[in-house]
Parts: sequence; structure tokens; C-alpha cells
Amino acid sequence: MWDRVWDRNGGVNKATVLVAYGVTVLMMGCGQNLLLQERVFPAPMSVETAVGRVVYASNQDGSWDIYSITTDGRDAQRLTSTPAEEEGLVPSPDGTKIAFVSRRDGDYEIYIMNTDGSDQIRLTYAEGIDEGPVWSPDSRRLVFESNRDGNWELYGIDADGSNERRLTETMSEEANPVWSPDGRRIAYEFRRDGAWEIFSMNADGTDSMNLTRSAADEQCPAWSPDGRQLLFVSNRTGNWELYRMSADGAEVVRLSRSRGDEADPVWSPDGRQIAYALKQSGRRELHVMDADGRHEKRLMRRLPEEAKAVWSRDGRRLLFVAYQVEATQLFVADADGSNVLQVTAAGGQKVDPQWLMN
Repeated sequence: MWDRVWDRNGGVNKATVLVAYGVTVLMMGCGQNLLLQERVFPAPMSVETAVGRVVYASNQDGSWDIYSITTDGRDAQRLTSTPAEEEGLVPSPDGTKIAFVSRRDGDYEIYIMNTDGSDQIRLTYAEGIDEGPVWSPDSRRLVFESNRDGNWELYGIDADGSNERRLTETMSEEANPVWSPDGRRIAYEFRRDGAWEIFSMNADGTDSMNLTRSAADEQCPAWSPDGRQLLFVSNRTGNWELYRMSADGAEVVRLSRSRGDEADPVWSPDGRQIAYALKQSGRRELHVMDADGRHEKRLMRRLPEEAKAVWSRDGRRLLFVAYQVEATQLFVADADGSNVLQVTAAGGQKVDPQWLMN
């Protein structure tokens, strides 16, 4: 499983490998997951909790493949079945396709398939690593990262594999692209003069703008549902805190004031709340706050390093990974932290959980 290791001092190492629980895995950056280190024990499920479907990557059958399962755990399906590694999955906004990364043809390339695993199509054909696909809001195009030209740059491609285009042209590194809700802009991380900053550009790569302009590291951009604001994390005060700014980089507001490190902020679908991870006293926790920084509360006490919660589309539930006995498992919980339900039960490790249409 290949991905970058984010060094909070500013470094990026694409080939750093960790060994955890007897399997070889890689740490992942903003918006990704790492295998868990602590146990989470589920509470009883509410009979009123609606059943949805989620997808994830796992080595539960030996090789890393992609699976889907209903949130009541009753309908598990294996979507890919190759000796190669399949990971980095992300469903299209219209709920019809899943983009993912596979090494089945030698290099790490971008593929798409139907949500039932059928019609698997390779999109990219370049030497090097292509990874981190992200769908445009209209499900017609993807942006991804690649080191095919020597350093890490951002590329765009249509969902049928046509019109591939390099979007950034620098000697540094660009990473973690995220589309604005209207599909017109892409925010991303750019390592400039040794520090990571938040930039945005038009979807065709033009009109690149530096939004943060500080000597500190700024990472993990996340658009508000209305496209008017961006969340990000910064170590400008020493530890990693959560900030909000307008889409043009103005009106920066510090939202968190903790003794720990915040990471991986995610807006609720209605824009009223923010879920994020907080690491303090050696423990990573799941927290939620109002979008103005008030009414912060802890939902889950023990999360893995780099684990990130994912909101359901109706904003009522959160999906996350937790460690149970000798395997990592998927869990869902109500947005207030109640009604925790363990979704998966198979052995092996689970990463990259995502909701399908729900």
C-alpha cells in the first residue's frame, strides 16, 4: 500500500513503510486512514438506525482488495479480486462509480469501476505512481497526484480516460487536491520554500493563488458545502490547530485552542458542524464542533493515528475505523456519538472507508 508519510516538520516520503499487526502498511496523509492501535468497543445499535452501504479496502482475504457492506453487516461483497494491491478508493458523487488505485498492471495507476465491482477500467498509463483520485462534483472528471515527471504534481482526467492534463508545473510538490462544491476551483497543498501552504486554482490549472502565505505549515484543506470557506490545519502557534478562512484566503479565524494537535477536519453536509481528530496525551480522539468553533465535544475517546471520520450524506452518522482484537473494523455512530455499531467482523485490516449513496 503506497502513499505519502506526512512529516509535520514539512517532509514527505512516498516510500516509508511501517509494519503493524503483522502486515506491511503505509501511513497516509490528510483524508486517509492508518491501521488502528487501540480498541474501541461498540455500544448497542438503535433499532431506528437506517441501513446504508459503505466501501473499504482490506487484506482480509490475503491481498489488498476493495469490499462493500451494508452498515448492518449483512451483505458483504468483494468488489476486486487480484493478487495486486487495490486502495485509495473514492465513490463518485452520483453514486454510480468507484475510483481506486491498483498495481495490477505493474505501476500504481488510476482505475474506475461500477459500485458492484463490474466494468473495471484503467484510466492512466504512465510510468511512476498515480494516486489519490478525487471526483469532480458532477462525476465527470478526476484530479489525482503523480510523480511521473520527477516530482509530485496534480493532473486531471475525464472519467472515460480522455483529456488527461497536467494541472501544476513547478519544481516543488503539490498534494491533496479537493474540488470546490461548484467544480470551478481546486484547493491543494503546495510545498513552497520548505513549508506547506494552501493554494487554489481553476479546475483547468490556471489562476493559481496562495491562500495562506505564512512561514508555518498549512495542510488538509476542506471546502465548506457552500464553497465560500475553507478549513485547514496549521502549526503557526506551535501545535496543530484548526482554522477557517474565506475562499480567497481572507478572514482567517482560529477555531481550536487545545493543548494537542488537530487534524483532518470535515464539514457536515449542512455546514453547521465540523468533525476532526484531536491527538493529546498520546491518544487520538474524534471531536465535533460548531462551524464557528463553539460547542466542541468529544465523540470517541480512542481512534487510530491518521484515522478520519466520514459524514453520511444526511449528516446523521459518522463512519470510522477502530481496532477490535487482532483486526481493524469499520464502525458507524450517530453524529452525537451514540448508537455505535460495528459493521465488519472479518479478520485483517480495514482502511479507506467511504459511504456509498445513503
